[in-house]
Amino acid sequence: MATVDLTIGHQHQPNINHACSSLKFCHNHGQCIIFNNQTKCLCKEPYFGEQCETTYDDIKQKQDAAILLFKSRFLAGCILFSVGFLLVLIVFVSWFLARNNRQQRKKLEKKLLEKTSAEKPLIVPAKENKPSTGNNVTIPSLTTTEPITKPSTPPSPLPPSANVHI
Repeated sequence: MATVDLTIGHQHQPNINHACSSLKFCHNHGQCIIFNNQTKCLCKEPYFGEQCETTYDDIKQKQDAAILLFKSRFLAGCILFSVGFLLVLIVFVSWFLARNNRQQRKKLEKKLLEKTSAEKPLIVPAKENKPSTGNNVTIPSLTTTEPITKPSTPPSPLPPSANVHI
């Protein structure tokens, strides 16, 4: 930015253009001049710019607004990243715990199966498919693989009141 220093005497003021001043080309009490056939403004403190339209406070406010915008976007980005990271972490921990739980359950079932098979062999009765009326249901066989033993004590006689006449 070029600064124009003009010393204007009280008696001779050839650079002042009264037509330019009447158009209010320069803002904020700036003085309009013609210098090298170009319209320029001499600005009073604290104004500057082509038409004395800017102050240092304006620039500071724009910078503060830009910094505030950056900070708010940065904060929003950090919050979104943190939430996303926590969600991924929760999913990973849940998956890991479920996987670990499944493995422990399989090991426990295997140990339990080994323990029960060592104590008593597991005998599963065979199932027979008998035709049913309308429903496709399989009815297990009533036969068992173990022999049925009769009790060694005879059944108790029925009480006299239990005799029913037909």
